Amino acid sequence: MASLQEKALITTPATTDTNENLTVDFGFYPIPADTYSVGNQVWSDTNNNGLIDSGEAGIDGVTVYLLDATGTPIDTTVTSGGGLYLFDGLAAGDYIVSVEIPTGTQAVQ
Repeated sequence: MASLQEKALITTPATTDTNENLTVDFGFYPIPADTYSVGNQVWSDTNNNGLIDSGEAGIDGVTVYLLDATGTPIDTTVTSGGGLYLFDGLAAGDYIVSVEIPTGTQAVQ
């Protein structure tokens, strides 16, 4: 078990001690529960093989939705920096990621 200790000098009111420090306080905060992230990349799969191959660029500006296990929307983001997206600070659980299909494209089968 971790502990925190601080020495403090206790004096009576009739005694003066130059080592006295009445400003020592202890503040505690809760340790956050484990959190998780889900994310990756939306890209132009020019050969339709489901893998990011050399020369296949990410697609910026695609809306990505995070849904809970029942399909209820939790969060939304838009891809950037080469098609990247990330949902973080998530509690353990089951999630669904849904992507708006960009105009002029179709999903890899």
